[in-house]
Amino acid sequence: MELIIEASKGLLFVSVADLITLSRAFELFQRACDAAVERGLNCILVDASSAHGDITDLERYELGSSVTEYYLARSPATKLAVVGKPPLVNGFGALVASNRGLLARTFLDRQQAIDWLNRFRQDARASQA
Repeated sequence: MELIIEASKGLLFVSVADLITLSRAFELFQRACDAAVERGLNCILVDASSAHGDITDLERYELGSSVTEYYLARSPATKLAVVGKPPLVNGFGALVASNRGLLARTFLDRQQAIDWLNRFRQDARASQA
């Protein structure tokens, strides 16, 4: 799976355009988390708007649970925005992750995801002042 990983303005951007399966999705989120930790970032945007695939609701549940466990063990303050469209991205995995303690949300629009993540960056800067 080919990922493009870039850091800019306090955010980690991860883009994927491949076929996504459950195992590939978990690998994608692992690599995103590891890259964010390595760079000292806690706001991640995964752009899957050019990816395709179909993951069952049970697989989304497993993915949300597994990703949360992985992220909270490495970077508990992580905020995760996922950009994509159905059928691949439908929000259920993010809901499962949020219910388990990882602040995660899905978006149809990349700029809305960036705006949402920037709120947390601003809150962090304000609390440090």
